[in-house]
Amino acid sequence: MCLKQYSSSYPSLSGGFTLIELLIVVAIIAILSAIAVPNFLEAQVRAKTSKAMSDMRTTKTGLESYAVDWNQYPRGLVTIKIMGPYNFMTAGLYVDDDNASNNWELKTLTTPVAYLTSVYPDPFHTEPGVSQMNFEYQNQKEYYKVMQDKGYSGTYSYIWELRSHGPDRDRDAGMGISNYVEQIYDATNGTISSGDILMTERGFVNNAGSGRKSQ
Repeated sequence: MCLKQYSSSYPSLSGGFTLIELLIVVAIIAILSAIAVPNFLEAQVRAKTSKAMSDMRTTKTGLESYAVDWNQYPRGLVTIKIMGPYNFMTAGLYVDDDNASNNWELKTLTTPVAYLTSVYPDPFHTEPGVSQMNFEYQNQKEYYKVMQDKGYSGTYSYIWELRSHGPDRDRDAGMGISNYVEQIYDATNGTISSGDILMTERGFVNNAGSGRKSQ
């Protein structure tokens, strides 16, 4: 009996991807990454901006509560430096334990009376050599009083200011002297755009982060 031999017409399944197929897969991954990564980074910046603004509002509440009890706001770091050497345990604005002025910490809002449970870090800080830098605080009223006592002239626009460096991660805004305001963060200029998130006793300057101009 003669047996006929039949050859399979199906292609072999043991072969790998061809170069063209691999290139197509790589191209698809690259396209998806180009779409997803910027959206992820923008969402991350928006989340940090929201957190910064929320923490600044909470700090403002602490500052106002402190002022009600003590009839004044805590002193700012610039004021302390102008007045010369200061005692770490009595300064209105505490800095590092070695009195180095590379950290802004309103610890007087946490102890001995807990106006805040903790001092909030700036999500956008880039201060060299500092692992956690808090929002920059300055008491303009106290600062200009000291300056005038030393013979300088000038007026202040706000009593105090609280600053986050914003998504561009550098210090852009100048505050205090009348009519001197620049580079305030506005999300309508782009999520990652120049400008600082700045708050005073009146609220956010230019409604930072919302794109609405305050009057």
